[in-house]
Amino acid sequence: MADEPRIHHYIPQAYLRGFGWKNGKNWYVNAADLKKLAYFQPNTKNVCAERDFMRFETKDHPPDKLEKEMAKFEGKAREAILRIEQTKTFEGEDKLMVLNLMALLAVRHPQMRENMRDFTERVSKVTMSMALATKERWEGQMRQMKGDGKPVNENVTYEQMKEFHERGEYKVTVLRELQIKSELKVLDTVLRTLVGRKWKLLYAAPDQGEFITSDHPVVITWNNPDKVPPMMRHSPGFGMIDTEVIFLLTHSCCLLGRFEGMEDGVEEAQGMLIAMCNTRMFSHAFDFVFTVDKRFPYMMPLNDPCWDDQFMQRAKDYRDKHPPKEEKVIEWSAEKGPPMPKAMPMPDREERWRAAGFSQAPHRPEEQ
Repeated sequence: MADEPRIHHYIPQAYLRGFGWKNGKNWYVNAADLKKLAYFQPNTKNVCAERDFMRFETKDHPPDKLEKEMAKFEGKAREAILRIEQTKTFEGEDKLMVLNLMALLAVRHPQMRENMRDFTERVSKVTMSMALATKERWEGQMRQMKGDGKPVNENVTYEQMKEFHERGEYKVTVLRELQIKSELKVLDTVLRTLVGRKWKLLYAAPDQGEFITSDHPVVITWNNPDKVPPMMRHSPGFGMIDTEVIFLLTHSCCLLGRFEGMEDGVEEAQGMLIAMCNTRMFSHAFDFVFTVDKRFPYMMPLNDPCWDDQFMQRAKDYRDKHPPKEEKVIEWSAEKGPPMPKAMPMPDREERWRAAGFSQAPHRPEEQ
């Protein structure tokens, strides 16, 4: 089809408008490229998009059917977000619409598809190594395939196949349609866990800064990471207790969800809480951070509050002083369990926040 849209957005344009501004017919955002450590101001239609990302080849529907339906849903979700922002309420159909959007954004991203492909490749190569362990086993596999009516290339010998496999110069791919099916299946599971959480709607207090977002806008973290085994600290599941989910709705409001220790409600967010949410957002971004203003509250390093337009320079300085280190594997026995590191001493919030130019260091939602 000549008019079929081929550039599909994995982060909706409608959502990014909540962190940008309109100029004529187009919407723009400030974008921070975390790999290049550089700013640019793109049109929202030119970021977080890939060719044929949601194209689904099937005999029952046109290949762009899914993308068009997604666009309709994303438009309705944008309307729900605007109503939530205006009314400062998070309930009813608008709540369900936003939770569906969150579930979608939690599972739909090129990096997540690559993770799925990489996992499939590693499993496939291990399986191939087992099949090629002996010539007898390989020939038995071939006989079984022929017996099942599957095509077998008899011109390739066992020795040739084994040598090809051991070179490792091949890549296992996964059909886009299979990836999309997997995403939709996981989406339903994630949605159920989001519905089960208590949600606090946070809106930015006047003159206390604005929220930011990223290309990974649904962030889940442990509430008490020191109590979690080291190998699990970087990958909490959406169904795990003692976790917290944040989702920045617009530059002026944010959602915070927990299973326990909090009730549904609405709260005004002071600068420190805005900075904490923003820091968590850029800390979990894949490639990009998006802001309506280059000047926003954040922490750099993670315990030092800032409210300026020097985010990229501070990030570069921090990266130069703290290059990534290879994590050490800590050995522990199943009988004794993992060693638990001592908690790091926290600096005085009030003192640091006043030094950054704010009137007070506000409490977190659970601090009553």
